Amino acid sequence: VVYQHKFDDNPSTHPYTTAPNQLNTKLTNVSWTNSQSSWTNFAGFTGKAIATNSATPDTTILYLNLTVNSGFMLDVKSYSFYHRSSTTGYTNYQLLVNGILVGSGSIFVSSGSTLQNTGTINVANAIAGLTGSVTVTLKLFGGSNGNNATFRLDDFTLNGYTQEVQVYAESYRYGFQNQEKNDEVSGNGNSYSAEFWQYDSRAGRRWNLDPVFKEHESPYACFANNPICFADPNGADTINGNKAIPAIKDLKEWAGQLDKQKSNIEEMIKNRDKIYESIGDIDTKQEYSELMNDINPFKKNPWHKAVDKNIKINEHSITALKVGFVVMELIINAEIYNYNSSVENYNSALAELNFAFKTMDDDDNLYISNEKGTVYMSQNSTNKKAALRLTIDDDIYRFGFISSNQKGLMKTLNSQEKMGYIMPSLDLLGANAGDIIKAHPKVKEIYSKMTKDIQKGLKRELKKL
Repeated sequence: VVYQHKFDDNPSTHPYTTAPNQLNTKLTNVSWTNSQSSWTNFAGFTGKAIATNSATPDTTILYLNLTVNSGFMLDVKSYSFYHRSSTTGYTNYQLLVNGILVGSGSIFVSSGSTLQNTGTINVANAIAGLTGSVTVTLKLFGGSNGNNATFRLDDFTLNGYTQEVQVYAESYRYGFQNQEKNDEVSGNGNSYSAEFWQYDSRAGRRWNLDPVFKEHESPYACFANNPICFADPNGADTINGNKAIPAIKDLKEWAGQLDKQKSNIEEMIKNRDKIYESIGDIDTKQEYSELMNDINPFKKNPWHKAVDKNIKINEHSITALKVGFVVMELIINAEIYNYNSSVENYNSALAELNFAFKTMDDDDNLYISNEKGTVYMSQNSTNKKAALRLTIDDDIYRFGFISSNQKGLMKTLNSQEKMGYIMPSLDLLGANAGDIIKAHPKVKEIYSKMTKDIQKGLKRELKKL
């Protein structure tokens, strides 16, 4: 029953606002009015009945007005009431809710004082989800419409229920931190569940105790009381640091090897620059020698022939030096290609480790921060527990439960940058590929092979981009 009124207080005022005998707590502002703008009362089924004292005009309408509280809705499933008309009164009725017909029937007509009950009648059309103002209309009509005819109504009852309005802002089940929303608990977007907590986003607190104990923090605290910087994907806090250390160690060693490899290449590039300067000095000296030989007045002298021969020998020596220089540049680019391939594999492995930490679904979890230096390093104070902090690029993770001999361990892993290839120096040296190949035919094979290897590597990188 959501509404029932027995009208036992001698109703006579219009509108009639006496509180009903039964009223759902989510319904308010109840009143009865009618199209004749007046009420009277006569004997009812028990006690009094609310009544009209005329059947003129040919139709009279009775209105029950009520309000459904904000945030709730009303469903009406059935109705019942006692009724009686005098001999010249109305003979039929229709019952409507917000203009929707829910039932109709005959009115009991009698000159006596007995009232007849409709019995419980299910609504003819569904009445569901009513919000705000609701109007129940009882329309009286038919009969001879006598001026002094009366109509009596008693024990008017509506059966149904009220329920909270469900707000479906979106069909997606997940929200904050990709955790599942529990809108039925505290309203839309106010409660989230994960493996190890029920989280109230309004209070910023968990309902259950944190499975990871910290002496410095409440067991109901979340995100170290800083949800802007920190995350807690499944409601725990830390993972087993001993499991993380081997992977961190392997990557640290790999990063060290990359540093050595890069250092060796940089040293090769420095030597290449020194040789380039030396070749420039030799070229200058050769030019001076050739110039002096051209203006030598003793060209027919045997001494002159010896000088000319030495100049030609020097020329071949310089060409050979340039060939070696170009080969060295190709070797350097090949080393850079190998280094870049290793960097790519290292960065991929580091990204996989980072992703694994962020999506960990173990019974322990991570403590993540996007700001360096924010991790609390001594959260475990017992001898069997210690803290490990790992920084991967801009992500910081805190691990607990590592061996005590590694207490306060801090590790940093950063992505590596690739090296750029050096530019060939053939044009800068004043030599062309044809001259070099003629001077040293084996260079053609070496040059072709290394060039193809570098080109293959560049094509692979371009495809990835």
